[in-house]
Amino acid sequence: SLAIISSRYAKAIKRIQNTLLQALNTAINLLLIDKGCFYNCVNLIHIDLPASINFLESSCFSKSGLVTFDIPKQVTKLPFGVFQDCRSLKQVKFHGQFKALGDNVFNGCISLKEINLPNSLESMGASSFSNCVKLMKIVLPQKIHTINTYTFSNCKNLQNIEMLGIIKEISSYAFDSCKSL
Repeated sequence: SLAIISSRYAKAIKRIQNTLLQALNTAINLLLIDKGCFYNCVNLIHIDLPASINFLESSCFSKSGLVTFDIPKQVTKLPFGVFQDCRSLKQVKFHGQFKALGDNVFNGCISLKEINLPNSLESMGASSFSNCVKLMKIVLPQKIHTINTYTFSNCKNLQNIEMLGIIKEISSYAFDSCKSL
């Protein structure tokens, strides 16, 4: 049977564990992680998601303590704020034919120094890497043609951006306060 980890279930986990949840190994066949499900689970540092996951809903891991994260193969996009303000997040691995980053996906991930975006990536939302103050280098895949508003704003240590494709539009404040560029 397929299941959904909903916000209600995550709140129950938080109450049971008194927010001491550090790792979750999901053995059931999940389809999605619901909106805000693990919001503010600051002690959650690792989660193993099954290959059956198709969707991660908005803000589902926002403000959690995740350090690393493997995006399941079936997930092709990350919606609004999935990892927003995950202050300990250092590494994200993409799998499969990943297509899109929504707005604010990595906004405030202050420990993220480098990220390897997949070649299949076609779009990045506004503020997707804003306030990633340790981010030093990024390679934009060939299919990226637009850099949206505030995409890299306040990435104070960003020194190197490699653009593999033709950038047709750079929106306002895309690199605001990027002092190392």
